[in-house]
Amino acid sequence: MNDIKYSEAARDKILDTIVDNFDYFREHPKQLAWAMMKFRLVHTASRIAYGACEDNPKYPVLDAGNLLKSEDDGNLLYDAWATSCSNYYEFPDVAREPLAAELVKSNKTMDDWIKIQTNPLYKYTSPDKEYVIDNLLCVIGTGYGWNKDGFITETGPSDVDENIFAGYTFAEPEVRRDIRSAINKLCNNKILKDPIADYMKKVEINWGNNDVEQTILNQGWLVGQTLRDKGKPELVKRAEKAYRFISYLEKLVNTACNWDSKQWAKARKKSTWTYKGRRINVSEVQPNFIYRAYGFDHELRCSKGSLDGDLRAVKSFGNARDAAWSDFVYATNDHPDVAKAQKVLRRGFGKNKASERALKKATTTLRKHQPNYHEHAELYKRAYKGDKSAVAKLNKIVKIPRSGWASVKFIVKYELKHRELMKDYYPKTEKTHYPLGTYANMVEMPDNAHPSYVSAGIQVAKEIIANKAEQVYSKKAAKKFLKKWDR
Repeated sequence: MNDIKYSEAARDKILDTIVDNFDYFREHPKQLAWAMMKFRLVHTASRIAYGACEDNPKYPVLDAGNLLKSEDDGNLLYDAWATSCSNYYEFPDVAREPLAAELVKSNKTMDDWIKIQTNPLYKYTSPDKEYVIDNLLCVIGTGYGWNKDGFITETGPSDVDENIFAGYTFAEPEVRRDIRSAINKLCNNKILKDPIADYMKKVEINWGNNDVEQTILNQGWLVGQTLRDKGKPELVKRAEKAYRFISYLEKLVNTACNWDSKQWAKARKKSTWTYKGRRINVSEVQPNFIYRAYGFDHELRCSKGSLDGDLRAVKSFGNARDAAWSDFVYATNDHPDVAKAQKVLRRGFGKNKASERALKKATTTLRKHQPNYHEHAELYKRAYKGDKSAVAKLNKIVKIPRSGWASVKFIVKYELKHRELMKDYYPKTEKTHYPLGTYANMVEMPDNAHPSYVSAGIQVAKEIIANKAEQVYSKKAAKKFLKKWDR
């Protein structure tokens, strides 16, 4: 039997084993999720290694569900598979999260959810309790729903409470020996052993605590794919190496943004910076490197020219050097005296001409604030297009550091400036709740809902009614909610 046929047969045999033993698995949902993890592992690892199992695994699972005794059994099987699914090299399991004890607790109140989701250790941290309440009660399609006891919980596609699967990635020793042996025998075959081991090495990264390595694993593949699509496979290894460097540089910059003078002094004593056991050579850091990893793939995709040279220096909005050039050349344009002088000079060419004295004064003002404006503007345009002589000259005028900790501090300066600018980037609008649709948890609140959810819902409803910016249908739903619950 060849690699592809064995892989597909092994995957289907695992599913057959689960169906044949479903009376056992029905009583042991955590072990069921472990078995479905093995099903998905064989499917995905063999597809990557051999191009096997190219069908959507959803359909074999649905077909298997139809062979079971009830619709509830089919739903349990489907959601056990769904809980192991991810877009990344990962088998998500809340039992592996930093807040595992809190997350696996049954029947969490609204206060419990607020405490969890505003905790910095939570994977998807929310900015405040209002955001948490809005997400749980108003937003649809989040995966949160009501359980039979009147509490909001995370549910699978078939509305099975996902908490019953918590800890499935640790459950192998608990699985009945004959079932465990049958499934592992299929996975340990020489055809699947190495592909599964390679896949699990990547899974271990996502199970770990190094967020930079997780970014490199989960997003970095786009870099190589982009270059292959552009017909430049010879650049893939260099680009992947550059992406790794940029990812750690981004982490360094974000960390250093919060350093005080003592932390800077301590850091400068070393030529390297270490994060979770990985080192970055600070002497390689230059101001023209991209320090936002998420922009790297975008820049490669949009690049129309040559990608020769240091791939870390692909032109980007995250380039501190270019920002410094722009500041130097154009920043004084906003000076009130300059604006006034420019207005006077424009009048010199209109019907209502300014006096000779006013024109002379305006010219003097411009020269004072921008003595070499036209020369520098032209130099900037040339440098931005990659003219090496213009780059060198402008770097010297603006006093751009060449490399090392001086470059890191230079990049941090412009990162902090960027953050300040972004605060005012979006127009401030009156805060509103997510529109209350038919399937919102607040609209579907059961009669036995816990008082913490009722109280939060009443507050949300009153806010919606009082806010002129809210949608008409949201106000209607809010009034209906208050009529039932605000007694």
